[in-house]
Amino acid sequence: MNSAVVGLIGAGEAGRAFGGGLVAEAGVGVLAYDAAFDADVDAAAGGRARDAARAAGLEPVTGPAEIARGTDVVFSFVTAASAEAVARSLAPHLTSRHVVADANSASPALMERIAGIVEATGAAFADVAVMAAVPPHRHRVPLLASGAGADPLMSWGAGLGLDIARIDGPAGAASSVKMLRSLLVKGVEALVLQTGLAAAKYGVLDRVLDSMGDLPFHDWRVLADYLIGRTAVHGERRGHELLEVAATLRALDVDAGLAEAGARALLAAGREERLRAAATTDPAPDRHTMLAALTAPRSPHDLTKE
Repeated sequence: MNSAVVGLIGAGEAGRAFGGGLVAEAGVGVLAYDAAFDADVDAAAGGRARDAARAAGLEPVTGPAEIARGTDVVFSFVTAASAEAVARSLAPHLTSRHVVADANSASPALMERIAGIVEATGAAFADVAVMAAVPPHRHRVPLLASGAGADPLMSWGAGLGLDIARIDGPAGAASSVKMLRSLLVKGVEALVLQTGLAAAKYGVLDRVLDSMGDLPFHDWRVLADYLIGRTAVHGERRGHELLEVAATLRALDVDAGLAEAGARALLAAGREERLRAAATTDPAPDRHTMLAALTAPRSPHDLTKE
């Protein structure tokens, strides 16, 4: 397989970080496409999205067809809601030389459907679970892969610094690990957020956090700062991931109520511009500042925007 260039569909934060790492550290060219590039959606926004991709070292292209023509390995870094549509748009251009690595946070059932779309073309499909935040690690982020495309993907990435572990099983096996890990991580995040909102009203947040000191976890004050900060910046994406977790649980006939409640909490907080604005100040705010922003009375201007 061609290791000099790779295809990337989805040039958001994670895609740019992953592709940018391949360019900067592995010397690999990256052909990138994102729906945000399309001028018929918003010309100015499309220009900004292409500029951001170029700033990361990626080469913006016109669509999946151009990516398939120029590469053998294609990564998908979009969202669960878009993943199947991306696979369908890519499928007419795939051949037996291609490996498609879907790195989206999606339910095992969705990964199985996407595998069927890709493998019907003769291409190999790898279900790729991203096991940590991408930006700090870039292309070296820990990945877990399953499906028929896992082995060729690992062979391709071995000399490029990719950290890929294989899990036995078809497409969906790697995502099952990701989904259930997300239930723990995002579930705790939602619980900390809800605890913080209630405890802040009584002025006892740090008392509550300090009372957790006898449990074998990190400093809970530090953990609360981190988790609420993640919610502020990525709450919508993380909430949608919990909705995929809920779909996974329902498919297993397991009660999905906790995952659904956590998703609602993260989605609601992630849509609050006041929280996002507070979280992106410098220096980074603590839990008290972020919760105060979330619970502050709305101004008439805020209300008219709803």
